[in-house]
Amino acid sequence: MSQSDFIEQFLIDWESRRSNGDDVSVTDLGIDDREILGEVQSRIAKILSVERMMGVTLSSDSSDHDDGNEAPHRLPKIDGYDFCELLDQGGMGIVYRAVQLELQRSVALKMMHEYRLDDRHSERFRVEAEAVAKVEHPNIVQIFDSGESNGRPWFSMEYLPGGSLKDYIAKGLPDIRESAELSLTLAIAVHATHEQGIVHRDLKPSNVLLTSTGMPKLADFGLAKNLDSDSDTTRSGEILGTPQYMAPE
Repeated sequence: MSQSDFIEQFLIDWESRRSNGDDVSVTDLGIDDREILGEVQSRIAKILSVERMMGVTLSSDSSDHDDGNEAPHRLPKIDGYDFCELLDQGGMGIVYRAVQLELQRSVALKMMHEYRLDDRHSERFRVEAEAVAKVEHPNIVQIFDSGESNGRPWFSMEYLPGGSLKDYIAKGLPDIRESAELSLTLAIAVHATHEQGIVHRDLKPSNVLLTSTGMPKLADFGLAKNLDSDSDTTRSGEILGTPQYMAPE
């Protein structure tokens, strides 16, 4: 891989581990090359600077938010939607709970990060929206609408108030029967994506969301690949996904 490939991979690793709640610093990434280390430090500093200006951070490092005086996060404005609150953010985008005014229904609306606005990441964001829209299945999150606001692409999905499977497991492991039922349900959903030529590539408990009745739905297709498309938003040899949930191959 080229130097830029290594830099991008270290950033993906940092963002993935941070979004999972890990207290990770640049030194934890195991970077030996000083030039690459300097560039990764610079890129991470820029990301954190943008987040501080937005008044939000996912970092668990107390030094990033120990003064207790962070500015409230500024909710965006999109015609037809009333934004209520910030729900989550990851490496590619930030997710809000909003009300779609025409139908008066709650939705989850995902917008691309401002610091990710380049051709490659914009294409990956578009691929995510297309992947979700392509598969109709009761255990896969539904997409409702998409658009662009001030140059930032977005799409709205069904809002799932039950939290993630990761949060559910943290409260107490399911028994054997429930675990088997969850596994079967999600396996059938993943099979449905494969039948449509979509490979998720980031299957993990935090990417499974629950309805108010506890029904699991596969979400976050940010690293998905459309096998029917000629384009690919990843580089040859690039490692994708969350290490502890990746297949050995």
